[in-house]
Amino acid sequence: MDISLRCIGEEDLPDIARLANDADIAAMTNNLPHPYTLAHVQAWFEHVQNCGSKHVYKKCGNGRLLGVIGLVHEKEHGRAVLGYWLGRPYWNRGVMSAAVPMALPYTFEVLGVCRVFARCYSVNAASRRVLEKSGFVQEGCLRQHHKCMGMIHDVVCYGLLRDEYAAASGSRDDL
Repeated sequence: MDISLRCIGEEDLPDIARLANDADIAAMTNNLPHPYTLAHVQAWFEHVQNCGSKHVYKKCGNGRLLGVIGLVHEKEHGRAVLGYWLGRPYWNRGVMSAAVPMALPYTFEVLGVCRVFARCYSVNAASRRVLEKSGFVQEGCLRQHHKCMGMIHDVVCYGLLRDEYAAASGSRDDL
């Protein structure tokens, strides 16, 4: 499957609502309610459009929207927060393992951050593997930190520093 990242447009909102309206996806995210309606997507999209610090992309495979990957650029701290979800039909196909590294050059080289971090529930083994395969280092665990759909989760924190990214990607030291 040919994976690419593209900016989200208004034409993507129905597909986002359809794919994200999944209880299993909502159960593994901090911010997707279930059910997830077109009205939710439209409110989110409007927020993203009006907030200069959010950079959101759709993951595409063979021209189809597969999920969403986003960055919140916290310019004042020189960092970005990475978040993502993937539609159920595309699970266990290596999509996210391909997409996360695709977002990193933009994050470090264009946004110029010194650090990218991500969080996931400790029970989300797939997301943890994606981050580790992408070079992120587990930095800690926030025990019983987040309640989602009646469950209290430990949240595992991962980070990737500019020099770690540069060493792994062969990029210049002076990014």
